[in-house]
Amino acid sequence: GVPNHFDLDADNDGIYDVTENNGTDTDNDGRADDNDGDPTNNNGIPNTAGTGLTIVDSGTDPATPDFLDTDSDEDGCSDANEYFNDASADGGDGGQYGTGDPLTLGAGEVDANGAVVGAPYNNTGGEDTDGNGTSDYTEMGPNNDMTNETANGLPNVADTCDPDDDNDGNPDDNEIANGNDPLTANAQDDTNASDVGVAVTTSVLDNDDFLDNNDPNNIATTTVTDTGAGTALGVVTIDPVTGEITYTPTATEGGMMVTIVYQVCSDVDGSGLPQDPATDVCETATLTITVTGNDNDNDGVDDSVDLDDDNDGILDTDEAPAGFPAPSGDADNDGIPNYMDTDVGVDANGDGIVDAYDNDGDGVPNHFDLDADNDGIYDVTENNGTDTDNDGRADDNDGDPTNNNGIPNTAGTGLTIVDSGTDPATPDFLDTDSDEDGCSDANEYFNDASADGGDGGQYGVGDPLTLAGGGVDANGAVTTA
Repeated sequence: GVPNHFDLDADNDGIYDVTENNGTDTDNDGRADDNDGDPTNNNGIPNTAGTGLTIVDSGTDPATPDFLDTDSDEDGCSDANEYFNDASADGGDGGQYGTGDPLTLGAGEVDANGAVVGAPYNNTGGEDTDGNGTSDYTEMGPNNDMTNETANGLPNVADTCDPDDDNDGNPDDNEIANGNDPLTANAQDDTNASDVGVAVTTSVLDNDDFLDNNDPNNIATTTVTDTGAGTALGVVTIDPVTGEITYTPTATEGGMMVTIVYQVCSDVDGSGLPQDPATDVCETATLTITVTGNDNDNDGVDDSVDLDDDNDGILDTDEAPAGFPAPSGDADNDGIPNYMDTDVGVDANGDGIVDAYDNDGDGVPNHFDLDADNDGIYDVTENNGTDTDNDGRADDNDGDPTNNNGIPNTAGTGLTIVDSGTDPATPDFLDTDSDEDGCSDANEYFNDASADGGDGGQYGVGDPLTLAGGGVDANGAVTTA
């Protein structure tokens, strides 16, 4: 409603026309200096404008000079946004300053001189982020904190109109404040540690540019997914809100470093698709978890790969019940060793051990138990092993050399299983009456008719003797034998 020749801001971009044509307006009133009662030449032109300012056109269309163009450099980002370095200065509705396009005199949105009522006019020349002396709104290129300005709203477009130039959901101002590059989405590798069977949670987004979905700064939706390219065998759980990755190392991963390769994506357009190439940005990183395993016999070989977890010379597979998998393995990769996994067998007494793996029911599984039938005779002895120090372990244990598989040297590749009876399913070290003569091994071995307490064949009074009841020690040896 104000004609151009009366209008101090002929394109309503919030920048005075005199400023857009490099005129001098020290009092910031929208008029070239030496006007308003000060001397002008005889033609009414302010003295500082000479015979008239040279018209500036920063774009390629000579018919639309800067003072008539709401996007002077034709970069897709409005002059208002670039001049004031504010992505919402133009209201997002057409390029004129503020909300409402066109702004009119009749609606009170511009004054009688055509100046936008709500605009904070200034004569500074506007934002010049790269400090090269050319205002952002007139320069296509490296004009802000970014590069390669082409058009607003596309991935990796650098301009003040786009609050998130790398489309990672993390606003540029937030990234700059935290020392990150607003042009490049980045996901960093992560590390953590845990024991076998113990779940560990890692906040993988903490060191990434991407933000979790609880973060009020996040202007997109962040998704984290397991690519399946890592070495981890167990189940990977990812929290969809926080992006936290939870992993429970399997029994076979003890003493190892396992990896989970994850992909983090920012859904900036709300498509809901895992990855929309048009706008979404995705990066991959690797979470490495150091798994501390169990070493029951302290021979330096983790139970998950130790063929003889108690160093009694008897292979763990021979100490496992017939038809059951190796006790320290993890048949279903759920992080629970087979001897504790109720998916493998029943734990009727609720002691945390599958009953079939604990022959004498004392709470110490056979492959950790130096006396797996509680008859008072070490298993190594019942299998003709060498135990000169009488500690229940085949010699060359307790810091002495074992082979790479954790078997004591005197046991070779594992002791030959001795079965003095007729039932091959119950060898001597699991049998309280090895020769099946009706007289317990305890009584015969110690030549004492009351050695077994007369109540079932295990040494002493009480059958079964248990770890919880103090009848056996942590190694499964009968405390009174």
